[in-house]
Amino acid sequence: MSVWYLTHPAALRPLKNKLHPSLQRALVGSVNSVRRFQASRSSTPRNIVIFITNRCQLRCGACFYRRELNDSVPLLTLDEIRRLAGSLKHAPRIVLTGGEPFLREDIDEICRILNKYAGVKNISINTNGFMPDSIVDSVGRILRGSRLDALKLQLSVDGLKAGHDTFRGAEGSFAQAVATLKALKAIQRTHRNFFIEIASLVNRTLLNDIRDFIEYFQEFEVPMKFSVIRSSDNGTWGLPQDEVSGLAAGADPAYPDIDELLRFQTVVRELNNACRYKFWTEFQQLKFEHTLRALKDRQRALPCYAGIVDAVIYHNGEVAFCENTLPVGDLRDSAFDLRALWSSARARLLRGKIKNCVCTHGCNILTSMAYDDETLLRAW
Repeated sequence: MSVWYLTHPAALRPLKNKLHPSLQRALVGSVNSVRRFQASRSSTPRNIVIFITNRCQLRCGACFYRRELNDSVPLLTLDEIRRLAGSLKHAPRIVLTGGEPFLREDIDEICRILNKYAGVKNISINTNGFMPDSIVDSVGRILRGSRLDALKLQLSVDGLKAGHDTFRGAEGSFAQAVATLKALKAIQRTHRNFFIEIASLVNRTLLNDIRDFIEYFQEFEVPMKFSVIRSSDNGTWGLPQDEVSGLAAGADPAYPDIDELLRFQTVVRELNNACRYKFWTEFQQLKFEHTLRALKDRQRALPCYAGIVDAVIYHNGEVAFCENTLPVGDLRDSAFDLRALWSSARARLLRGKIKNCVCTHGCNILTSMAYDDETLLRAW
């Protein structure tokens, strides 16, 4: 079997679907066992979230990074990002976030550097969609300047006009996000490697408006993903207190509780089944299931790969296994050698301390799902 399939298991879907269920299980199990072995031997992470800026125009009450926004710490420079890229042994999947990533006018150059020096082929960018013209211009430059298999934009929309504008703390933010979406759809029609999805934090206004919300965005035919709000008192359990990062939205009794989230799940599934365009993929539905299970039972359903496959790099150069844990080190103190930080004594110590923690962080849950046989049999 080609090594390529080990990093692109979805490419085996046509073959899997032709097989008897017992052979499907054997195929998925064989491919995934090798992938898990490779992951366990990784000398650098394979999924990296990079906060390329902490600047943002909005003031979202549910932002877990709000205390870090718009400080005076120098951002990672292009030369520093180039040095980081050169230290990566495995070509990782990259998520660029912030802050608002498109406030960096050199975002296309950042993508080009990661593509050229680290072999990155898959880049996702989170955006609030508040600057349609700038975002469209940057996306065009990224697509022209980098040879990517996939460039994905995750557009944050947390309700219809009144709800979204209130949630995001800026009048007109919904209209700007919709304008961005319309412009990006035009780009998508001419670029097969460009993808868009809508990402929503489940808040009480969205709970009440969900039917109208889904109906409004049906015409755009864009996949949707839903996440629970990670608050300071509800989102991470079992993590030693001396390792808690403190990055979380403030506790708020207005956030939906587990019963409301379960009702939301039921309604959205019904809407997805009834809609012509199936906006909620099986994979995303499973992620939401795992999230609710963690909230309800406070137990892991799957092994976590934070510190093995997943990593976070903050705007100041600090490196963490995930957004819930304290950093393992600073790239600026280690000559931008991520491999050295990843194998450091501090990293080894932290891996031992996070074996039993539980969280609702979607990025880490998705990674766990990607290495789980049962998930891939059901949703692959």
